[in-house]
Amino acid sequence: MDRILFYVHYNKKNLISPHVKYQIDKIRPIFKSIVFISNSKLTREDKIKLESICDKVIERQNYGFDFAAWRDGISYLGWKKLMKYDSMTLMNDTTFGPIYSLKYVYEKMEEKKINFWGITDHAYSKNGMPGDNSEIPYHIQSYMIVYDKKMIQSEIFQKFWHNVKNYTDINLVIKNYETKLTGLFNNAGFTSDVFFRTIEYSNNHNITIHNYAELLPKILLKNKTPLLKIKSFQHIPIKIIFKFINKTDYPTHLIKDHLGTMNIKNVNTLHFYFTLIKSMFYGYAKLIYNKLNNEN
Repeated sequence: MDRILFYVHYNKKNLISPHVKYQIDKIRPIFKSIVFISNSKLTREDKIKLESICDKVIERQNYGFDFAAWRDGISYLGWKKLMKYDSMTLMNDTTFGPIYSLKYVYEKMEEKKINFWGITDHAYSKNGMPGDNSEIPYHIQSYMIVYDKKMIQSEIFQKFWHNVKNYTDINLVIKNYETKLTGLFNNAGFTSDVFFRTIEYSNNHNITIHNYAELLPKILLKNKTPLLKIKSFQHIPIKIIFKFINKTDYPTHLIKDHLGTMNIKNVNTLHFYFTLIKSMFYGYAKLIYNKLNNEN
C-alpha cells in the first residue's frame, strides 16, 4: 500500500513537543510519504529534524485550524499526485501514541475494503455542539481519518477540500466540518467504519457517554486503541490512565513533559470520583423516574 500522511501540528509556545517527534518517528514506516504542516512557527533545529523524517515540511499561520491546514497541504501536493496513492491519512498532534501498534490497525482496517475509516466515532447527541449546544451528528472523530483511492479520486471529496474556509471560530470548524464529514460522504455512497466502535460497546455495556476519546480513555486502552487524546487528561486522573500505559512500551515521561510544559491541568482524583458518583446517582435516579412514568 502506498499511503500518504498529512500531519497537522500546532503549539501555542512555538515548540515541537517530544511526544510529536516520537509519534512521527514511530509511524514513519507505515507511509510512503509524510507532509508535516505546522500552524505555528518552527525553530531552525526543529525544522531540520522534521525534514530528516518527513518528505515535506510546511509552515503556515493558524488560519482555519486543522481543516484549512489539511486543505493547504493537499493543495500544495495537488490532486494529480495524490490520486497515485492508495490512501490518504489526515492526522493531527492532539494525541499521545502510538501506545499500541498503529500498523496493525491499518492492516486490519484495510482488509475490510471500506472507503474511509478512523480510530473512534462519536455517537449522535441531541445537544452538546460547541458554540450553540445544538445536536451533534454521528461522526468519525477527526484526529485521524483515512481515505482510500476511490475517495481521493472522487469529485465530492475534492470539492469539499477546495471549499474549506478559514474560519476564525473553532466551533464553526467542528460544526461545519468535523461533525458533518462522515454524513456527507456516507450519503454520497461511500462506506466507513472505525477501529473501536463506541456505539456498539455502549449498547453492550449500557453506557450513555458519547465521546469515548476524551471521557473513557481507560476503555479504549483496554481494547488496544493506539492513540490517546491529550484532552482526556483534563477529565481522568493521570494515575488511572497510567495503570494501562505502564504495561506498554510507551515512554510516559513524554506525557508528563507535555502536560507540564503546556500547563495542562490533570483533573484532581477526589474531584473525579465525586463527579463519577454524582453522575451515577443521576443516572440511577433517571432510570427510576423513567420506569415509574412508563408504568403509569
